[in-house]
Amino acid sequence: MMTRYLRLISLVVMIGLLAACNTTPPSPVEEGKAALAAKDSAKAIAALEKAIAAEPGNAAAHILLGQAYFRAGPERKDDAEKQFSAGFTLDQAAALTADATAEEQFLAGNAHASLGQFEQALSAYEATLKLQPDKAGAFTNIGVVYYQTNRLDDAIGQFKKALELDPKDAETHYLLGAAYVQKDNLPEAEAEFNTALGLKPELAPAHIGLGNIYLLGQQYDQAIASLEKALAIQADSPEALFAIGQAYAAAGRTPDAIAALTKCVSLNPPEPFRSKAQEILQQLSAPK
Repeated sequence: MMTRYLRLISLVVMIGLLAACNTTPPSPVEEGKAALAAKDSAKAIAALEKAIAAEPGNAAAHILLGQAYFRAGPERKDDAEKQFSAGFTLDQAAALTADATAEEQFLAGNAHASLGQFEQALSAYEATLKLQPDKAGAFTNIGVVYYQTNRLDDAIGQFKKALELDPKDAETHYLLGAAYVQKDNLPEAEAEFNTALGLKPELAPAHIGLGNIYLLGQQYDQAIASLEKALAIQADSPEALFAIGQAYAAAGRTPDAIAALTKCVSLNPPEPFRSKAQEILQQLSAPK
């Protein structure tokens, strides 16, 4: 009987040893995820950087590393955004961890939006607002997504919600003005651009917005004044150069118009600025 028990004990010990020998160590991604959950950002970063070095196409590793960088401190925020972009480029359905913070969801939304993944961006911004309902920037960025997808009324509504929370946000006043321009509501657009500039005089796009409104209204001197302010802030703005070129031409300042439009074309701007600037240059340079 004793021999039988000894044999049973030996068998149990052997099975235990075999189980121990067959235990697979955690992968670097699993190790990084566990360290992240344990709030050990340094350990998570080390493990996840190792994982990405071995498998650069692992979207989940990039997303986790982005969260680890973010939790390591504000100085790693840019690194976090880069990792989110890398992860969502590989897999736009990649998800943050369940304990993701509002700011992490917000950065994920920004990464999706920059990649043109608008549906995912909206989901991330909505997740941000569930965690932090008073985050004005999330409303602003939802508005930007709506603006980019031509949902102008929705965009205006979101910008207004953002401004209820942060009425001194110059950029959101500018964006609201830009949406009004697209709706042909120029008086409201002008008011928003002026509000933006009252809060932030160096905001070049608002000067450009005003300049274009004045240009449309054939107020060429005012257009030139606004656009010259824009160019004093941002000398290589194709939009400002194109608009001021038109204003100079309309005001009879042909040499100035040619100089501005030539510089605009030299900057290789996106369409339609390039082709339209070239067309106006040909007209100005044609023999009278």
